Parts: sequence; structure tokens; C-alpha cells
Amino acid sequence: MKRFIGMDLGTTNSVICSFDKQNIRVWKSPEQNDVTPSAIYEDRHGHRFYGRRAYELAPFDGKNAATLFKRYLGTVMKFSFERSGASLTPEECSAEILRVMYGYLPAEWQGSPETAVVITVPAAFNQMKKDATLKAAQLANIGSVALMQEPVAAVMSAMKEKKMDGAFLVYDLGGGTFDVSVAEHTGGRVIILAQGGKEMCGGRDWDRLMWRQTVLPWLRENFHLPDDVEQNPAYRRLRQLSLFACEQAKIELSYHQEAYVQMDEGQIAQHDLDGKEIYLDVKLTRDQLTKLIWEMIETTVDVSKQIIMKAGVTAGEILKIVFIGGPTQYPPLQEIVMDRLGIKEKGSANPMTAVAEGAAIYGESVNWSSELHGRVETIVKTQEDVFDIRYEQRVSEEKARIGIRRLDGEDFYCELTAKADGWTSGLVRFCGQGVVEVPLNAGGENLFTLRLFDVQKQPVALRNDTVVITRVLATVDAIPASHSIALKVLDRQGGQPVPVYVVRENERLPKRGTILLRAGQRLIAGSREALVFTLWEGDIPDPIEDNRYIGTYRIPGTSFTTGVINIGAEIVCEYEVSESGALRLGAAVPSVGAVFANQNFYSSEEGKVDLSDPSAYLRTVNLLKKRVLEMQAGGWSSEMFRLLSRLEKISKGLQDEDPETVQQSVDDLLDCRKAVARFRHDNVKSVRLARLEGHFRTLNDYREDLSDRDAENLDLLYDAVRRAIDHNESEYETLLREYSSAVWSALVHSDRYVCDQYNARISRPYYYTDTEEYNRIKALGQTCIENGNIRGLLPLIARLVRIEKPDDPSGSEKMFDRVNVLRG
Repeated sequence: MKRFIGMDLGTTNSVICSFDKQNIRVWKSPEQNDVTPSAIYEDRHGHRFYGRRAYELAPFDGKNAATLFKRYLGTVMKFSFERSGASLTPEECSAEILRVMYGYLPAEWQGSPETAVVITVPAAFNQMKKDATLKAAQLANIGSVALMQEPVAAVMSAMKEKKMDGAFLVYDLGGGTFDVSVAEHTGGRVIILAQGGKEMCGGRDWDRLMWRQTVLPWLRENFHLPDDVEQNPAYRRLRQLSLFACEQAKIELSYHQEAYVQMDEGQIAQHDLDGKEIYLDVKLTRDQLTKLIWEMIETTVDVSKQIIMKAGVTAGEILKIVFIGGPTQYPPLQEIVMDRLGIKEKGSANPMTAVAEGAAIYGESVNWSSELHGRVETIVKTQEDVFDIRYEQRVSEEKARIGIRRLDGEDFYCELTAKADGWTSGLVRFCGQGVVEVPLNAGGENLFTLRLFDVQKQPVALRNDTVVITRVLATVDAIPASHSIALKVLDRQGGQPVPVYVVRENERLPKRGTILLRAGQRLIAGSREALVFTLWEGDIPDPIEDNRYIGTYRIPGTSFTTGVINIGAEIVCEYEVSESGALRLGAAVPSVGAVFANQNFYSSEEGKVDLSDPSAYLRTVNLLKKRVLEMQAGGWSSEMFRLLSRLEKISKGLQDEDPETVQQSVDDLLDCRKAVARFRHDNVKSVRLARLEGHFRTLNDYREDLSDRDAENLDLLYDAVRRAIDHNESEYETLLREYSSAVWSALVHSDRYVCDQYNARISRPYYYTDTEEYNRIKALGQTCIENGNIRGLLPLIARLVRIEKPDDPSGSEKMFDRVNVLRG
């Protein structure tokens, strides 16, 4: 019999549970705790400690510890252990915790084909983080693994109560992320109506607020500290111990009206600039903490309201709210959230273990024989001679229905008998078809013997006379996608980039299908060139680069041995998005007989965030500021000031020494991109004018290099585009592309312009993803310049643009695009 394991890999704490189709068990840590802190510590003898012991030692020796690594999944960050010189990626750290918790299980379970594992991920997790979680599971070597979204797991656990008919909301605030979902329970079935969340929004962020706004001012008042104490490596220990003490006080405030952020001189073992021993003794009340976290609570309420709206229900229709996660045990938070959302009742669930419990329950519904671990089919359909038999094989209620139809319409008799307790339906006569209701007296599998008779009560021989119906704790239908995912391709040869959506936010998962694309470049077998399209997460259609870049799909010439893929050749792209939102891509090119179904050339590695080098994100901030300022021709507005203020705050955060602040700023930047895109959409006329004027200014800078005829034609085109703006005509985009292309075509004959374009691009090596290719281009460009071959720079400019980092939202001024695959 299968054993289903649920693992909640948390930012601060992790949990492991099992489910045997009847009972749920939480597997406790060696200290007999339900939760295992997500912490690793290495002592001076090279021994590694995990969980509670590591959590308690880490604040005192941060240079030999790793914590909070879930926050950095999908980044290139590493956690170093100073004494041993070892370093671990966030995936490797996560794998260590998964491996440790897996070790809590009985030895005979570990590695058994009968053991299946479900690991949860926040709904707010982007594609890179989901891929990183799967990689962590592979590194942990814990066997067959599926991912599922944390809100769904929380709903599965909440449904154990069986008293929640109607709509309810799951509010899941963990150590690092916030998830929310709206679900509806009707007739034993749960439908997830909508879900979403926010990263970098959790209990850890409460600790950081307590440190920066309460503890640090107290320290400055009582001790002589340097101005840069937050960044100064000499005071790293003080910061870590202060945050640890903040966390303990925060937990205390869940049960008492006041607490102290305390740490004595011996524990801190550090002096201020005057040689005075530093200690902590800061009183904190619930009222003070509530004021500190008020804005964050409001953010979660706003996200919850958006999800309620997407679910198509009103707050008044939501019967209960289920609180999940350690921070939700803070009573004022529950009061504020319930009051702001207008929900009066709470559902019951263990806030610390519910997600892992739900994951274990969900494991029973997974088709573990499938490579992508989708859910098993719910309805069983069998045909016996002239009989059609149908029933639902997984039911959460105490009764199930079995439908039987005789294909020729003749009368017949039916009898069902429970193998466990002998219950029988008796001999029942049906006129052509009928339904028998059977009791499910036990959790797990219920077996029944089916007997059919003709109208003369003569038995009908059956190939299979056993009906197996599993009574489950919960069944969930309709799991929605938490993000939209699109392929970036060109609308036509030499055209503009457009999104082709694989899945839309809130679309039902799993989803699989085929997208027809076409080659936009000739590709010879064995060549170093490749057909390329990129993948983006989000709903902004123009420019698509304003969404989150999540990877690149390449079909290299080296992937097939003979033939040529000509321009316009079909590329059949097959995709599957699992219920967790994880993406799998495959492709085939019929013209050369190449099938890449088992060669997943999609890679999210290029999409990983480098928190140590925020230059690309600062570049994006400046571009967004420019876009907002472009619209000042239409007059200043409060929204423009608000957006510029947000961008300035993000810019400062990106330059902070604290990686958590940088990570938070990166996430906020994506939200700000969406806000700018909405604002520009609402001010489309000003935007169109600004785009046109940008091309016009470029033209004027090199007007003296143009012939009179070119200048005259370009001015006529400019006037045509300007009229299209004034009349809001649909051909504006076509005319602007024509004008942009004409400007490029005219200026490309100017050596001065070509040199300026090349020098501007080659001067910023950090813009490019392929260092080797950049160096090759730079060497070739130097040779061209030395030989006076300015025309030779043109193809080099095109090659540079193809390898630009796509975190940079590109504007309409781009003359090339890095993708060379066309919409089919």
C-alpha cells in the first residue's frame, strides 16, 4: 500500500507528515517538536547540525550557518561556512533539510517504491523558484516527488473538518511568504476559485521591522555605534542576535500583552565604540508591534480582496477564514484581518502543520505512475458485454453512487455487496439503467462485489466483478494557475515581439497542449546558431519584457545531424503545466524529422536573480522612471508622483547591503512594472507621443548626416504618425514601426551613428548573458574600427542585442530582438 508523505519546506520552519489513506501523522524532530527549523550550522570540528540545534547556534556564529535559504531559491546566492570553506546554494541547503526530515521516517519507508512525497511551494513562487524546489528534491534523493501549491494543501487540511459547506478563505502567512486562496465546498467537493500571494511578506519581515524601527534606535540611544552599523561587518553578530531576540519577543507577544527583546552582555560579547559592553533590554507591547506591522497586514488584506474579487464572490458570501502559519497566531492580526475583510467566523486547522498535512492527503490523489505526477482520473468507466458501468473512485462523503446502463435498453437486475461487512443492496431491478447508492464505512479502499442478472434473473458473466471506491479526507477540483506564462515570439518576419500564452492566471490546471510556431531564421544542422524564444511570467502584453523573465528555450543547430530548417518551417511546441504550476516544454521540427520531447532545452538558469549585482535592476528602475516622466506632457498627476516615489524607494533598496532588502526590492520592482504598465495604458495618448518624440530626437541628433530627400520623407512619415496619435487611429502602431524602421534605415548609412550605437553597447559588458560571445564580438569590433570598416559593426550590433540580459524592459526603439521564432 502506498504511503503518502507531505513536506512543507518553510522559510523558518519545516514539517513532515504521512497519510496512509486513513490516518495522518506528524513526524516529530529528535527534540519531539512538530516543526524543524530550516537551519544548518557547522561547528569548529566540521560537524553539521540541522533543525533546532542549528537554529539556536546560528545567531551566535552566522559565518558558519545557513538560514532563510527558501527566500533565495531561484537566485545565484550561496551560503558559505567560513571554517570549512564549504558553500551551499539555496537548493543544496533546502535539500539538506528535506533529507534530514525524510530521515524521521521508519528506515523501511525510506527509498521504498511504496513511499511517495509531495513538497509544497507558495502560490506566489515564480517559475525559477519552483524549478529550484524540484532540484532540491532531486538532490535530497527522496524518491518519487510531486509539487503542490501551499494554498491547495491548506485547503485539503481544512477540509478534514467536514463542516465548511460554502465559500471559505485560507489566509496563509508563513515565515517568508503570504498566500491566500478562496475555495468553495459543495457536496463533498472543493473548488479553488482563486489564489495568489506575495513573496517577501512574512514573519521574518516582522523581525526586520522590529530591528530597524525599535531595537536599532534603542541601541543608538544607549550605545555609541557607527553610522553604518547595519552594513558594518564588525557588527554583524549584533544584528543577527538582535533579529533572533526580536523573533523570540514576537512569538511571546502571541500569548502575552508585552515582551522583552533581551540579550545579555555575555551572549552578545561585543563592545561599542567607547568600549562599553552591549546588551539588549527593549520592552515591546502588542500595540507597538501592531503599529509596526500595520502596513504589511494592510498589504495582505489588499491581496486578499483582489483574490476574493477574482473568485467572483463577495466577502459576505465567505463563511469562514482559516488561518495558517506561525505569524497568524498573533491575535491582533486575526482581529484586524477579519474586521477588514468582513468575515466573522474562523475555521479550525493547526497553523503550523496544516500545509504538510494537506500535502500528504493530496498525495493519495496523485497518479504516481505518470512522469509529471498529475492527478488520477476520478471517474471509472468500464464496459461489460452490453453493460456500461460508471462510478467515482475517490469520494470524500460517506456514500458513493454507482451507475449502470444496459446498452440495448432491456431491463436487468443488480446486486452490490460490501466485502468488509457484508452489506448488500439486495436484488434491484432497473429499466434500462439505474444508480445504486453504497455506504463507505471505512476510510481508504472500500471493496464491493457487483453481480448483474438479466430479466429472467440469470447471472451475467463479468470480466471484473469488483468495484473499488476510496473514501478520502478531501477532494479538490479546479486548481487555478497562480501566474500567466507566455512565450515571447515575433508577430512576423522582422516584426514586433508578442506574447503567446501557455497558461493564464486562474486558468484551470493541469493544462497541456500544442502551440504552432515557425522558424524566423535559417538553421543548418550542426551550426552554432539556434532558434530561440524566451519565456515570461505575467500579464503585461506590451512590452512583454515588463513581465518576469523565467528562461530561454533554444533549439541549437547541434541538436540535429542533417538537413536545414528554413525560414517559415513549422516548430511544434508541446507544453504541460502541472497542478503546482511547474512548466515542461518540448518541441519538434517536422521538416528535419527532429523531435525534442525528451530533450528539454528550456532553461530557467538565465532567469535567476543575482542579488550581488543589482545593476540590471537599477537600469530597469531608470527606464521605468523615464517612462513615467515621458507622460508629463499630459500634466503631472498624483499617480505619477506615487510611482516615482515607489521607484526611488526600490532604487535605495536595491543598493542596500542586506540581501533580504535587495530581494524584496526585486519583487517590488515587478509589482511596480505592472503599475507603470497600467498607468501607461490609461494614458495611451501621452505614451504614444513620447514614443514618437524619442525617435524624432534621435533623428535630429544625426540630421546633418541625412540627404535632403531622406530628411523630407522622414518628416512626412513623422506627420502621419502624429496625426494617428491625434485621431487615436488603429494604424498608429504600424505607422510608428514604419517610421522607426525608416529612421534606422536612413541613419544606418551614417558612420557616426553606427559607431555611436556600437560604442554605447560594447561599453556595458554587464548587459549581456554570454560573456564569451561578448568578448568575441568586442575583439571583432576592435578589428573593424582599427581597419576603418564601420560597416562591419552592423552585424556585431545585431549579435550584441541578441545576447542582452532580458531583465531590461525594452522599448519600441529596439532595432533587433533576441528571439528569432515567429508566431504560427
